[in-house]
Amino acid sequence: MGTLQASLAPTERPTTADFYWAAGLFEGEGHARQVRKGYPGEQAQLGQKDPEVLYRVKALFGGNIYHYGSHCYLWNLSGARARGFLMSIYGLLSHRRQEQIRKAMCLGEFA
Repeated sequence: MGTLQASLAPTERPTTADFYWAAGLFEGEGHARQVRKGYPGEQAQLGQKDPEVLYRVKALFGGNIYHYGSHCYLWNLSGARARGFLMSIYGLLSHRRQEQIRKAMCLGEFA
């Protein structure tokens, strides 16, 4: 079990509206995956060309933002924070995204 790094913590407290906003963003641009196939550890990721929205997501939910390529940015959240984020928005997502989360978390069917 890893530790929660303070530098990756959120700096704001999300409202109900923030969770709905993040779920919509994640539905369209997000991805959940295992850090390493067959091992516990999840990642939630969002990619954008403009990092402004990712800085808002980071303030609300923590994580890191990476710049790659010429115009691509990636917000990444791992471990316990990723699990918390994914479970918080789970019920707001499509069945396709819910299945992706279940696979990333090595979970069977649950509601």
